[in-house]
Amino acid sequence: MSGRGLDTARAGGRRRRLGLAPYVLAGLAVLTSACGASATANGTQACKLVRRSLAISAGNASPSAQQRALELLRQALPLAAIAAGSNGNWQPLEATLSESNRVPLDHLRSALAAECAPGNEGNVYGGGNFTQASIPPANSPQG
Repeated sequence: MSGRGLDTARAGGRRRRLGLAPYVLAGLAVLTSACGASATANGTQACKLVRRSLAISAGNASPSAQQRALELLRQALPLAAIAAGSNGNWQPLEATLSESNRVPLDHLRSALAAECAPGNEGNVYGGGNFTQASIPPANSPQG
């Protein structure tokens, strides 16, 4: 290949890379803005979506309403996952939301309502209602 053809090929490659630059920068901006939001902000936004979903599904049993309710839960899942990655108190919400593609919404309703109850969202600072399950002693009437 002549020197002139090589220069043309290099210039074309440079133009292609420069053409991708705005897309790469936009992608980085989106990633860094998601990382900058706090766990509480992401978890709270997830709970807003969960509460909307529960209200829609409770108020209307039609298939389209139930589908919209599931869509809202699926929108809430990535927000809950980001929150749980920064603050373990959001992990119960993330786990419950992750079951929404396998478990009917009616079976998840009470857990989601508890995990997103006002004042209990994410059990922030240990002030919520979540307690760790324990095994009763062997001599108890339950065991």
